[in-house]
Amino acid sequence: KISESVASKSQSVSKEEIAKLRLERITALGRLEQLQALKQRERTEIQLAQAELDLRTLKAPRAGMVVEKSIEVGAWAKPGDALFRIVDIAQVELRLNLPQKAVARLRVGDRLQTSFESDRDPVAAEGIVYFVSPVADTSSGLVAVRMRFANPKGLIRPGVKAHVSGLPVRSAP
Repeated sequence: KISESVASKSQSVSKEEIAKLRLERITALGRLEQLQALKQRERTEIQLAQAELDLRTLKAPRAGMVVEKSIEVGAWAKPGDALFRIVDIAQVELRLNLPQKAVARLRVGDRLQTSFESDRDPVAAEGIVYFVSPVADTSSGLVAVRMRFANPKGLIRPGVKAHVSGLPVRSAP
């Protein structure tokens, strides 16, 4: 455009040169539009590839560690089939079956000191009672009790034996 105004005023640029510059400008604009369209197409292809990957990616419903795989690569699974067993060890549960006398003073929310077996020294932790069965087992006379323990460092290995000691530690009402 500058060349055209200079050429018309001073007539120092030939008409052929102006035509050539116009053609180069049109070519550059066309190439710019072509590259912009290509970039948009690539963005769309990336989004489609990501959506396809998401469809083929298994996502666990919660954080944890895979401890068991129940299906082999290439095998078919139906919706609802369990494919993996995932364990979250950030919190562990202790299941107890206690005599009725031991449970008589136990309440939901009580805190109990517990010692868990370990490959080194026992791991001491305080757990919270979250369930005390209202009924005893008819054959054994034992009452089911469930406790939860915070395990942020993973020191308590799920499945190990534990020893619960002492009476409940109750906080003031």
